Amino acid sequence: MSPQVERTVSRGRYEQDEFRLSELFDRAHLPTVSKIILELHERVIGTAGARRVRSTLSAIGFEELPDLSTGKHLVLQRVSRSGDANF
Repeated sequence: MSPQVERTVSRGRYEQDEFRLSELFDRAHLPTVSKIILELHERVIGTAGARRVRSTLSAIGFEELPDLSTGKHLVLQRVSRSGDANF
């Protein structure tokens, strides 16, 4: 395999793996999880992938805490229900 083809194949595998990361929470069942600290590399998974991670986490009951989140580091908590303790 030529070096060019090898780089292209490796890059393709890398991009597929990184895209899968954006699907990490798609089928997540996290009933006992109350907080998540996540390092999200938008530069790697793309804007759409980062948006997908955020919207998926929101859909399963988590909200981002902007005062604690900085850049690629996200802090999320389960949306408070009937007096649950917050972060």
